[in-house]
Amino acid sequence: MMRFIFSFTALFWVLQLPASLVYQNGKWQAEGGLGEQLLPKESPRLNAPQLMEKAAQAQELGQSGEALAYYQKVIKSYPSSQQAPEALYQSGRIEQQRHFLERAFRDYDRIVKNYPRYPHYEAVTSAQFEIAQSLAQGAKTRFFFLPWFSSRKLAIEYYESFLKYAPNSPHAPEALLNTGQLYARSGKPDMATDVLDRLMSDYPETPQAPDAFIAMAKIERSMVFGADYDQGANLKARDYYTDLLLLYPLSEQAKQAKVGMEALSEELACSRYKLGYFYWQKRNNPEARVFFREAIALAPDSTIAEKARVALEKIRKRQPAPKGLGEILLGRYKAPRSKKEQTLETRVRKRENQVWSQPGSSIDPRWQRATDAAAL
Repeated sequence: MMRFIFSFTALFWVLQLPASLVYQNGKWQAEGGLGEQLLPKESPRLNAPQLMEKAAQAQELGQSGEALAYYQKVIKSYPSSQQAPEALYQSGRIEQQRHFLERAFRDYDRIVKNYPRYPHYEAVTSAQFEIAQSLAQGAKTRFFFLPWFSSRKLAIEYYESFLKYAPNSPHAPEALLNTGQLYARSGKPDMATDVLDRLMSDYPETPQAPDAFIAMAKIERSMVFGADYDQGANLKARDYYTDLLLLYPLSEQAKQAKVGMEALSEELACSRYKLGYFYWQKRNNPEARVFFREAIALAPDSTIAEKARVALEKIRKRQPAPKGLGEILLGRYKAPRSKKEQTLETRVRKRENQVWSQPGSSIDPRWQRATDAAAL
């Protein structure tokens, strides 16, 4: 009952308002009294230049929110006007200053895709590069005015978009270098090498080219798990260091290449020494000598080279290799003596070490020499 009385009183009060509703030009409008305040008249529509002028005034006064509202009206209402790309650019600048990096990049991206003749096109692509650079360095995007997260994946995406629309920009070499490094940190070495190879081939005269050789060598070295494993990637890394020293001998990166070459040579020498030691334990002294000499040649002043010299001296004196754990438990390996044992041993070694990479592949020549030497 009380609700009914209250509703009736409110309706009666509204009906007593001295305002009148008039239907004009297809719309209802209020005239006079309080109703005119509740139903305001429609403001005249501003054109694109007028909106841009009001946005610029608000931007000068530091009223970024109001300026953004005017710029968005231009973008939505006049997308084909001359003011649309400028509105996008100014909107992107405001969003970038407020650290809404995704919104800013989105505005810039609309310019490079839809307005390629914009007079300040280079400034737009430079701003895109700045955003990608900030994200690569750990900058965080914002979500409802709060720092949200940093994204390496987003940085790569922005770098690639920048390179697509600005391949001749002065920032392109640095963008390629950073993209390659980000791919390497993300565990994608193949994509990293593709990007860095573009940098080395397309921009060889830039300051970032020597850094690309260093980065490629590091990527190759990261694929080797130690001296006990295949050293093919380390050999590629050595080639990159060598090319860097030949092409850029006076660069700062040449010093890094020399240090890397020394460490790499010791690692390769250690791998050769372990192979020589393996053959020495198997009584294959001719092949063991080859690997020990390679270890000495790779790093003549290292401790590995000294060990290789000691082993060569023992081989010369016909001293056997020290016993390993397997020989202590199972007895020392015996070299085949009779012709039948030699033939069987040769067949076993060939079968164990045959290359199955492709049909019709033959025996590894190194193993062929080893088995022949063992048979002698």
